[in-house]
Amino acid sequence: AVANRRLYIFGGEDEGASRIWRSVECFDPARGTGSSESWEAAPDMTVGRNRFAAVSLRGTVFAFGGMDQPSTSASRSSCETGASAECLLQGGDAWEALPPMS
Repeated sequence: AVANRRLYIFGGEDEGASRIWRSVECFDPARGTGSSESWEAAPDMTVGRNRFAAVSLRGTVFAFGGMDQPSTSASRSSCETGASAECLLQGGDAWEALPPMS
């Protein structure tokens, strides 16, 4: 997702498909694309998410649904985050849970 001229990447699973990530990284191209300081950690999501949707709107980053278990063990019937949603407000220091999707 892109918000406030920064690129956010987040969630996913590790290479061995044994762990789901809550971590969030933010890329600021204004710092230069060749600098390791272009990337910085952003606040972690409230839950780990894999195979989820993300969008930004008016500076707020949203994450919707997804799976909370590694792909090797998760099934659609056991997905716990499927209806959950959360947002990171512009300049926020933590993700906020949104009402569950129906």
